[in-house]
Amino acid sequence: MVSSILKEKVRMILKNKMLLILIISALVLIPLVTAISVYAIYKNNERKQNKEKIEQQVSQNETTNEEVEVFTVPTPPGICELAVNKLSTTVSQKIDDKSRKVSVDYSFKQDEEVDCLDPIKAMIDSLTSFKYDNGSEVNFPGPEITKDKIIFDLSEVKKLGKGKLYWLVQYDDNSNSIEIGSVEILGAEIRQPTTTPTPTTAPSLTKVKYEVKVLSLSYFPIKEGKLDTTILNNSWGEYNMTLAQVRQKVSATQSELISTLEEGSRYRAYKDVSAPIVVDYNIHSAKEYLAAVPISTKPNPWDGSVYMTDYRKILEDHGICNLVENQGVKEVWLWSYTGIGKSGWESNFAGKNGRDISNSDRDPGDMPICGKSYTVYEYNYGRGTSEATEDHMHQFEAIFNFVDSNLFWNKFVGYHPSNGSYSGDSNRRCGWAHYPPNGRHDYDWTNQNYVQSDCMDWNPDSLGKTTTMNCSRWNCDSRRFFIFWMQSLPGYGNTITYQGKQFKNWWGFIADFDNEMNKGQSLTFQQN
Repeated sequence: MVSSILKEKVRMILKNKMLLILIISALVLIPLVTAISVYAIYKNNERKQNKEKIEQQVSQNETTNEEVEVFTVPTPPGICELAVNKLSTTVSQKIDDKSRKVSVDYSFKQDEEVDCLDPIKAMIDSLTSFKYDNGSEVNFPGPEITKDKIIFDLSEVKKLGKGKLYWLVQYDDNSNSIEIGSVEILGAEIRQPTTTPTPTTAPSLTKVKYEVKVLSLSYFPIKEGKLDTTILNNSWGEYNMTLAQVRQKVSATQSELISTLEEGSRYRAYKDVSAPIVVDYNIHSAKEYLAAVPISTKPNPWDGSVYMTDYRKILEDHGICNLVENQGVKEVWLWSYTGIGKSGWESNFAGKNGRDISNSDRDPGDMPICGKSYTVYEYNYGRGTSEATEDHMHQFEAIFNFVDSNLFWNKFVGYHPSNGSYSGDSNRRCGWAHYPPNGRHDYDWTNQNYVQSDCMDWNPDSLGKTTTMNCSRWNCDSRRFFIFWMQSLPGYGNTITYQGKQFKNWWGFIADFDNEMNKGQSLTFQQN
């Protein structure tokens, strides 16, 4: 009996404990489940809002008002959008006022986690261009940017007149020419300082202005409105462009390339602001093809798995000898790409005597031989103006090295690590395309280390007046270095001598090769 009662009490106690455990569990679990449910609803709403935000942003990007240019700047992990109001204004200028500043309002949207001002400032570290309605053009440093204004300083625009203001921006490897708007310069012209030219008795130093006529050819393989990446090698993502975008990029790059080369022909313009442009580059004719670049059966000499551009077919199809011999064309600019199984040469040259002087394998049979010499440049429109200019730099080096290797390579280029075996003068001179005067390795255009160089006062007989310089001399920018280097070549009006002989204008070998060679294979005038 006692045992039965005890068992019943134990059963009741256990039952009450189970009930207590259930009650406690309910008190804990119900709030927890409720919290989890509320959090799940919150996150779902957040995802929905983010999706709507992104869709709205994409919609805004796709809809461009006629009065606003929108530029998308990738800045991981967010996107910065810069909206620039087009300018339509008048700038008045007094004769004693040295500032011609035009202010443009802008605004930008930014990702909540990203500060967009610095990336936008980096994007505009570039040039501004003022193009007069009569066709002349002035390039000057890029604008100043604040949080709500872009300020263009037009103090380099000396002459009066109407024209358009363009912003030549570059971000990473991408470049773009943006029309800001129309401007009319009123008031009085800013007077240039007068200079007295240095008298000289050297022969043939009458002012020469060369013209280089260009045949421009563009090949855009298109699939579903975009560049066909089954033909183009898009390993670097540089060909993610629509037809409209690649057309615009080629147009902008070609325009800036012309400005760069013409600016480079101004002899020592970094010291003489009145130095004239002595080479005019003009597009004689331009053709576009929505097709792949023709490929030859010739394998690349250094990689047999890829084949070369069929220069002969392209040039024969366009009647190159008629253009060169009868219409004065001297260069062909081929806007191309790195293809899957295709490669090309940065420059290729067909001398009238069959000689190939270029940055290629110098195959004398890969281009038609005409009664006059001509040069072909093949550009990669996935890259920018600097890379296109570098093609010309290497062609210049090939030409001058052919005319006088010792004078050009050992004296003008001078010592740099890649030709350290040369035992002559080890002072820094002007360098070459890959090596600025202070260069330590290939493509060292941003080197901050200082060296002594006589490039700005080059004297081949002995060391000229040296200047302490680093990359700030060319704004630590490859294209600006190319301009500095080209302006340092003995050009129009130079009075440099070598062993008693006056230097020619070296640009003659670039712009009028056959005529210069007829005068003699020499970078100096021969003594009478």
